Amino acid sequence: MTTDDKITQPTFVARLFEEERTGIAQADRTRVGQSLAEIELDEIIGKTKRWARAGQLNRGLSLTLPYFDDQAMEIRWRELQVIPRGRVPFVPAFVVIAARLESEKANRENGMSATTREHLLGQLRRLDLAFGGGAQNLCGSGSKTE
Repeated sequence: MTTDDKITQPTFVARLFEEERTGIAQADRTRVGQSLAEIELDEIIGKTKRWARAGQLNRGLSLTLPYFDDQAMEIRWRELQVIPRGRVPFVPAFVVIAARLESEKANRENGMSATTREHLLGQLRRLDLAFGGGAQNLCGSGSKTE
């Protein structure tokens, strides 16, 4: 360890301790975790669209949706069954329906912080919009009654 390391390391540790105490570091980790989950979702959407164009989704489709849980401080995954196994041709509206159904489940679920729920619903909204949805708002207000 060099002299510069000896000077900066205690300063760095003290700064981390202060950030932990004030919650700043947790907020930063939450933003980074959410960003990573969003990047992962973009990749999933891209792959799914490529597979759909190539006609490779006609034997079922389930998606694993990433979201950041700020209580556990980790990326978690939700399984969405879009098309059951079989010979059902892929239709983008199936992804929209699956995202909306999962949004309703997430709204009823207990034990999730408001920030985590908001992020999960945002991920579901992005999935919905990527496959042509958007007529119904998935903002967390529950199901729409007509």
